[in-house]
This record gives sequence, structure tokens and C-alpha cells, in this order.
Amino acid sequence: MNQTRYKILTEYVPSEWIQGSPIEILKGTILLDQFEDTTALQLKLCNNSKKTINSVHIQIGCYDETGEAIRGDNIVYFAYQDLHIPPGTFFGDQQLVILPDRSVRKVVVIFVKTMFVDGVVFPFKGLQTRKLPVLKALPELGSDLFRELERILPENNPFARTFIPEMYSDDTWACTCGKINEIGDLQCVRCGRQRLKQLEVMNASYLQKSLNILKEQARKQEEMDALNRMKSDIERMKESKKERRIVIWIMSFTVLICAGLYEWYQIAEPRLHYTKALRQFEAGQFLEAKEAFLKLGDYKDAADRVNQAEDRMKQAAAQMKQTEYEQAIEARSNGYYVSSINAFASLGEYKDSKEQWKESVFQFAIHLLHDKKYTEALAQLEMIPSYRDHDEGRLEILYQNAVASLKAGNPVSAMTVLKGIVNYKNSKTLILECQYRIALNHHRDRKEIAEARQMFKQLGKYKDSAKQYEIAGKALLWQGKWYKLKYQEWFQERSGKRLVFNRTYGPFGKEPFNEYMEIDFYSQKLKPYSSDSNLTEEFVISGKKLISDFHGSKETYTLSGNKLILKSNHYIETYVREDKMNEVKP
Repeated sequence: MNQTRYKILTEYVPSEWIQGSPIEILKGTILLDQFEDTTALQLKLCNNSKKTINSVHIQIGCYDETGEAIRGDNIVYFAYQDLHIPPGTFFGDQQLVILPDRSVRKVVVIFVKTMFVDGVVFPFKGLQTRKLPVLKALPELGSDLFRELERILPENNPFARTFIPEMYSDDTWACTCGKINEIGDLQCVRCGRQRLKQLEVMNASYLQKSLNILKEQARKQEEMDALNRMKSDIERMKESKKERRIVIWIMSFTVLICAGLYEWYQIAEPRLHYTKALRQFEAGQFLEAKEAFLKLGDYKDAADRVNQAEDRMKQAAAQMKQTEYEQAIEARSNGYYVSSINAFASLGEYKDSKEQWKESVFQFAIHLLHDKKYTEALAQLEMIPSYRDHDEGRLEILYQNAVASLKAGNPVSAMTVLKGIVNYKNSKTLILECQYRIALNHHRDRKEIAEARQMFKQLGKYKDSAKQYEIAGKALLWQGKWYKLKYQEWFQERSGKRLVFNRTYGPFGKEPFNEYMEIDFYSQKLKPYSSDSNLTEEFVISGKKLISDFHGSKETYTLSGNKLILKSNHYIETYVREDKMNEVKP
């Protein structure tokens, strides 16, 4: 993942597990694409079944940091397809799921179905979900017991031992890797560890007993070693008197021999090392030969031999690089693109290896294009941003990714790509479609609606842009916060109505603005805000009338210029739109 492009927003940690599911989510991350200003979800999944997976279909619910569903359609449907995931293998973390809104901070992931390579489809509907229990961390046993566990039960498993295994009353058990299994599973469906062995060994009682036994064995061994040393000392004292005379005679003889050997060694040693260095040189072991000749100093031609060894080392290195260079080209020709990419990368500055590396990356991208792996192909092109800009293969990869982004509901990302290939195929038409879709969903507030209205105006006769332009104009009459400008209340008497309450608000009134209601034109929701109410009402608009409906109780608001008036038999409420609140008088 490009760390300069993506920023981690939040971590997604599943709170439930699915009984009988062939797949599980190990972890997830919500990322901010700082180039596209969009959010994406990265999931790390694991195949817990005994079959190879071909595809996985999921549904993602999107929410903001408070847990409230994002505006518009907050459900994303996504499929991991054309897979070949063997049992016990991780997958998914190399593919990002684009989310519909940059405000997404929480998600709920639901598995819909999965298909295995044998064509069998596994539906998740009807599977029971259970809340994940709180697991005890294995280090809580203490460092001594943890080391004892490593000693008596060494292993090499890709899933680390992290938790204390435990049985639960609902006929489930927790593996040390963190996976919750059903009672019928004798070994963990994720890591394969045996249940009985874990429960027997990975507990404080068993490990403490094992550690005590180890310490007792060590203590006994130490006592035995001390006793043996004492016996040996006694025996040596008995023999020392007999040996003393023999040792004196042997030492005298040894001194004479060593003196003679030393004189011989001074002459023969350099010759032996020189001969050995020559053999290393002739065998092509130039580094070893060079080091041996260096130690010989000025003996014979050792200095010249050092230079010769260095020259041969340079020649051998050059030949090796040339061989690697040729093998990298051959690997690319035979379709082994990754091997070729890695080989040219390791060659560094040798010849035109950097350009050859770019060509290998490019050809790999074209190969992925032919396999219809457009996202992976684009990832390769991002490594060589200015290489073969106008090549049709490059343009096709960009085009297909833009089409995929548009289909996935991400017109902003699609349009960014299409603007760089505006003259390729029908990119101009697709750009219009992107602009149209962006404008359709650009209505979170009055500013966005005004911007969308301008977009529809520029789109002219494209689709129903003229109609959407008119709708946006109508939306601007109603959308936004409406502040209470005036409130009047009457009391009905025999002689007629008597005004008993009359308040005005805002810069031209007697009190500051306080209460307001918010109208969302496109979702047709009215939300009043006051000290007494925080409810949402639905409404319909007919001409200049807005009729709200709260569980059958209806009220009619009338639009009069920049004012919105609610009349009843006993009171009148007058509101002013937020953009006119400092201009309109009560």
C-alpha cells in the first residue's frame, strides 16, 4: 500500500463470528485515499474451509463515527472474483473496496455467498452469528511459564500462539490463535492445532508443574555433578605423586623437540600458505586467494597476486551481472514478469537495467490487462507513471479502471482518470456521465445544490440535465435551515381573538435566533430542532405548499418569498431561510 497516498482512518475489528462459515475476517482498515479524496476498506480474510475458493461476495453497511448511516445509499455490494485461494490461506488485503462517502468511519461487513473452484456455491443466509468472547492473552501466564511452553511445545505455525485456549458453556471453544470453534471441531479450523493438547498444556497449572519438575531435575543434576567432581579430585591426588617424576622427564624432552620444530615452521609456514593461495586462485576462489596473499605480505610475488585476484574478481562480477541481465530478458520473453522485474531491480545501474525494469513492469501490466485484472494492472502502471504515456495498452488499462470505478459508483475517481485520456475511445461521453452522476449526488447542503445546478447547466442537453437543473432550482427554495423569525398566538374569546403571545427573533427582532428546523429537499425529510423536539418528519411539496406528516399528524407550511409560514387556528409561526436570516424583517 502506498503510504503517501493512503492514510489509516480507523481499524475494523469484527465483534461477532459466524458458525459454520468457510471464511472469516481477521482484520480490516478504513483508509483515506488522499489523491482521490475518497475512503476505502481493506480486509484481510482467511479461507477456513477444506476447499479452494473462487469468489466471495460481501455486503458492507457504511456509517459515520457516531454510528449513524451515511446519507444516500449506505450499502456497498462487492465481490472478490477470479480467485484461487487454497485452504488456510490469507487473501483480500491486496484489494481495496471503494466506499460511497468520505465520511465513512465505521462499517458492518456481511458475507452473502462464496463459490469454490468446483462450482459449489455456499450461501451464508441462515447461519447463526455469535458475539466474540473476551479472550485472555497468553502472556498473562507470566514470562517463566511462557518460556516453559516454548520449551515443551515448540512449533512452527503461521498463526501465532496469542491467547489461552478455553472451553465455553455454549458448546464452543477458543483456540490459542484466537479462532472460536464449535465443540465438534477436534482441531482449530483456522490453524489446525489440536484442541485437547492445547487445553492440557496451555494452562498455568500444567506449566507450573512442568517448570517445577525441570527445576528439580536441574538441582539434582547439579548435586550429582558436584559429587563427581569431588571423587575426581580425590583420585587425582592419589595419582599425582607417581606422575610427578614422569612429567618432569617428558617436559624436558618436549622442550628440545619444540625448539627444533619452531625453526622448521618459520621456514615452511609461508611456503604452505602460498601454495594453498595459488590453489584457491586456480580454482576460481579469488576472494579467498586475495585474502591469503594479503596475509603473506612481501613473500615472493604475493603483492602482484593480490592485484591479479582483484582483476579476476571484477571480471567475474561483470560476467555474473551480464548473465543475470540476459536471464532477466529471457524471463520476460517467456512470461515470467515478476522474476524479470526483481532481477532488473537487483542489477541497479548496470547497463540500461532501470529502463529494462520499466519495460518489464509495463509488459506485466499488459499481461494483467489481457487477464482482465484491471486494478492489478493499474497498480503496476502507478510504479512507472511517465513510461510509454501514449501506448494503447496503457490507455486501455486506464480506460478499463475508469469504467470499473464508474460502475462501482465512484464517478469522481473515474473522471480523474478519464480526463487524462480524453481522446481515447468514448472517454468524452463517459466524462459527461461522470459529471452527471456527481451532480445527481451533490446535494448535502445549499452550497452543493448550487454547484450541482451549475453542473447540470453546463451539461446542457445530456440526458435529463435540463430537468435536473430545474429541480435543483426548486430545491434551493426549500433546502437548508429555517430559523423561527416570528411567533404569534391568540386566545379565542366571545368578542373575538385576543393576541396573548407575540415574539420576534433575529437582528430585526427582540430576541436572538433560537429555534430552527432543517429541510432536506431530496430525501423529503423535515427535522425540527428545539428544546422539546428532535424528531424527523416526512413531507411532500405541492406548488408553494409543504405538507409534513408525523405519524398521521399533518401541518402545512406556505412559502412566501424568503419566508415559510405555518398557520393554525390559534397561532402563526414564520421562518426565514438561513441564507436570508440577516436580511428579512419579521
